[in-house]
Amino acid sequence: DFSNTSVHFHKVYRLPLERFAFIRCVSHFFVRIQLHFIRNKYNYIWLTSPMQVKMVGRFQNKSTIIYDCMDDHLSFSKDQKINELKFLNEKTIYNLSDLVICSSGYLKNKLLKRYGDRNVVVVNNAVADYMVQQSDANISESVNSSMQPSLFNISYFGTISEWFDFDLILYLLDSCEQICIHLFGPSVVTIPCHNRIIYHGVLEHEKLYGTMVASDALIMPFV
Repeated sequence: DFSNTSVHFHKVYRLPLERFAFIRCVSHFFVRIQLHFIRNKYNYIWLTSPMQVKMVGRFQNKSTIIYDCMDDHLSFSKDQKINELKFLNEKTIYNLSDLVICSSGYLKNKLLKRYGDRNVVVVNNAVADYMVQQSDANISESVNSSMQPSLFNISYFGTISEWFDFDLILYLLDSCEQICIHLFGPSVVTIPCHNRIIYHGVLEHEKLYGTMVASDALIMPFV
């Protein structure tokens, strides 16, 4: 929580459905416009993807570059050319950044093996002190109300993108009428219409623990 400090954040917005070439081009142009107006105002640039390497050159040289690696980006595509581009971009960011953060020791070892030895800090993903201290008694009525009491509620938390296996989800729902799927997080793809798929949108971090406990099971259906 930075609300009581001198740290100010500026988010860079993108358009959904970037898997379509035209929308992707418009979205990247939209990002460049935003960066043009903030490039001289910020001291820290926080990058989360190898494909953001071109953004670095749009900021003043004194900016501190932080690469926050939360995924093994080279594992998301089977396209060799895309992976080669990601490899080169990530190598550039890895060597250019003043600070490299990984969300797990596994990812840290991946980067060290690929790009060479340097200081990499592990900050485990999505964990906050207050979450560890919470108990089942902290679940609010609003969280419980999002679940279907007569069904077996399975929840997913995270970004919903092209790696999401909706075919598997639909097969699961067709195989068992007692299951309800709850999706929490930003979506950049079209979610199939089904009376037992409930899309809740982005969930506040403070409600994450309670919603997980209110669920009967958690799922990670990636292709």
